[in-house]
Amino acid sequence: ETRFRALVDATSDVIYQMNPDWTVMRHLEGRQFIADTPSPDQTWLDRYIPPDEQNVVMAAIQHAIRTKGIFELEHKVLRADGAVGWTFSRAVPLMDENGNIVEWFGAATDITTRKAAEAALLRSERLASLGRMAATISHEINNPLEALTNLLYLATQTAGLPKTAREHLEEADAELRRVAHITRQALGFYRESTAPEQVSLNALLNSAIDLLKRKIAFKHGTIERQYQVSPEITAIGGELRQVFSNLLINSVDAIDQKGTIKVRISHCSNRTGRRAVRVTIADNGCGIARESRERIFEPLFTTKGNVGTGLGLWVARQIIEKHGGKIQMRSCQRGPRRGSTFSVLLPA
Repeated sequence: ETRFRALVDATSDVIYQMNPDWTVMRHLEGRQFIADTPSPDQTWLDRYIPPDEQNVVMAAIQHAIRTKGIFELEHKVLRADGAVGWTFSRAVPLMDENGNIVEWFGAATDITTRKAAEAALLRSERLASLGRMAATISHEINNPLEALTNLLYLATQTAGLPKTAREHLEEADAELRRVAHITRQALGFYRESTAPEQVSLNALLNSAIDLLKRKIAFKHGTIERQYQVSPEITAIGGELRQVFSNLLINSVDAIDQKGTIKVRISHCSNRTGRRAVRVTIADNGCGIARESRERIFEPLFTTKGNVGTGLGLWVARQIIEKHGGKIQMRSCQRGPRRGSTFSVLLPA
């Protein structure tokens, strides 16, 4: 027993003992990874296993009991600090002379760091695959884009063209150039060929709102423009319009019929005390679930199910940070402050 205790103390693994049918945990030494169980406990499943993982764990346990074989499983676990971690758990049955299980003796290893690394690698591989696919698609649509640009130019040269039609064609040409700009980025040909210049934030927001008029009207929504200032900043206008369009689309998708979206522009200071401009897009929509808020800017994470790509907010953050700014979010799903607010802070 002394030698066995020395062996147990020498390992960093969690050590546990279970009764024959796993209804009672007789003992567990958590090694500061999970909480100890010094005396028999029938509530071990709820204490240690997250609700969404309990069926998986119990299925593996029942299989081991039926076969009188080794229990082996990688699963989530509730750590001593209250966070969710990962463990590789392995238990062997101890039997009497008649072959009946009298006890299970097991060890569990903390594999939280490895699982996080695997998840990061998987995201990187998915992004790499997505990048290859985007490059292929972009290459294929470049020629049609060039043809459309030429056709729009020829249309604007038409004699006697009404002023309204000419304005619409010019807007279409500007948006088409923005699409071409995005495809160049996807292909890897983009080398800051579009230099930063003085742009009006009011004009960029107005153009993004104008492009969504039909979608807003379909929901009978209201856009409240609360422009406290009319700032001009040094930026790449097409990229900022892409950010604002994405945030507005998300708000339109989130609001109910006759919902409201408030767009504000104001002066402020950043953390270093330098002058900055804040653009806020707030809605009174459904809000974002608490468990999703920390992941909202992750690539390929979406709250829209099969409709979303999980790239919009990730790309938006990359663009804002490239401009030396910061994007923040707060959200609530109930009460008078129900809805989501996205704030974009840009150097003035």
